[in-house]
Amino acid sequence: MSAYQSRYLGFIRDLVLSSLWLLFLAVLNRKSSVPIVSILPYLFPVVVVSWRYGLGWGFLFAALGTLAAMPGDYLKEHQMKDLYWAAFTTYLKLTTVAVGIIWGRKIGHRRKGRN
Repeated sequence: MSAYQSRYLGFIRDLVLSSLWLLFLAVLNRKSSVPIVSILPYLFPVVVVSWRYGLGWGFLFAALGTLAAMPGDYLKEHQMKDLYWAAFTTYLKLTTVAVGIIWGRKIGHRRKGRN
C-alpha cells in the first residue's frame, strides 16, 4: 500500500469514526430524557479532525457537533431565540477549540524549528 493510500484510508477512517461518534451523541440526546450538556463529548471529534486535517474540517465538525448537541424536545420547552443562542454559543465554544488546536500546533512546529 502506498503512502497516499494509507493517508487517504486514515482520513476516511477519522471522518467516519468522528461522524459516528457525533451521530451516537445526537441519538442519545434525542432519546434520553436528560441531554448531555457537557461540551467535552462533542470536543473529541473537533480536536482530532482539526489537529490532523486543518481548520476547515474543524469548523465543519464543530457545526456537526452543535447539531448533535441539540436535544430533541428543545423547542417544546424553549423559544426559538433560545435555540439560536444555544446553537451559537455551542458553535462558538467548539470553533474556539479548533482555532486553539491549530494555533497550538503551529507554535509547536515553530519551536521544533519547522515552518
